[in-house]
Amino acid sequence: MQKITNTYGGASPACNRTLNLQFIRNMYPQPIVSLTAGPVDVCAGQSASFVLSVDSAIFICNSIGASVPWGGTWASELHEGGSATSFITTPSFSGSGNGAFTYNTSALTQDDYNVALTLFQTTGQVCAARTTLPITKQIRSFPKPTATMGGTTTEEVCNNATISIPAIVVADAVWNGPDGATTSMNWSLNISDPTGNITSPLTGTGNVTAFAAITPAAPAVGCHIIKLNSIALVSTGPPPASPAHALCTTTIPGHQKTFNFYPK
Repeated sequence: MQKITNTYGGASPACNRTLNLQFIRNMYPQPIVSLTAGPVDVCAGQSASFVLSVDSAIFICNSIGASVPWGGTWASELHEGGSATSFITTPSFSGSGNGAFTYNTSALTQDDYNVALTLFQTTGQVCAARTTLPITKQIRSFPKPTATMGGTTTEEVCNNATISIPAIVVADAVWNGPDGATTSMNWSLNISDPTGNITSPLTGTGNVTAFAAITPAAPAVGCHIIKLNSIALVSTGPPPASPAHALCTTTIPGHQKTFNFYPK
C-alpha cells in the first residue's frame, strides 16, 4: 500500500498521505532428496560410502538465492527386514543448500544391509521434504575367503620318493545374502608350485573342507616350495553363479610346504 487519499466532498482540499506499508509472505522450499540407484558393494571389514542428492533447498527473495539449512536421520537395517546395530557414522546429520553429500558406514561384517533415510526437513522454518520417505540404499558386504594348507611345513625325502601334497582348506567363501539365504561364492586360488603338479589358479565354489592330497611325480633334486599366494572371489566360475560383487582378495602369508629332495 503506497498512498491514501481523503475524498470528502466540498471545498476541502484533497488530503493525501504517503504510506510505506507492505505485506511479506515468505514461501520456504520443500527439498527433493534421492539416493543413487543400485547397491554399494564392499568386502567384509571395509566401510561403505553412499551419496545423498539434495535439490530445491534454495530460498529466493528479490531474485537473490540463499541456501536453506536442513537436517535428517539415517536408520541402519538388514536388507531382509529388521533393525541392525547402528553402522552409520552420522545417524543424525545436517547441511544446507543443494548438492551431492557423501556419508559413510563403519566397517561392516559380511551381510546384506539397507541404510534408510527416515527423516529430512529444513530447519528454522521447518518444511518436510517433498520426497516420500523412507528411501533406502542397499549395501552388500561380501566375505573375504581364506585358504590354509595342512600338514608339516617341511619334508625331507630322497629323490624319486613318493610324496603327498597336503590338503588345502578354503573357508569364508559363503555369503549371508538377502532374506537370510546363503550363497556359495566362486573363488580363484593362486598357488606357486615349482614341482609342476598343481595348475594355478585353482578354482571352486563355497567352503571346501579339504582337497584330496595328491601324490605328484617327484621333481628333480633340490628344494621345492609349494606356496599359497592369494585367494579372491570371482564373478565367473563353476555354478552356482555368484552375484555381481566386490572382488574380495585375501593374501595368504606363510602357508607353504617345502620339499627337500636328496640324491640317491
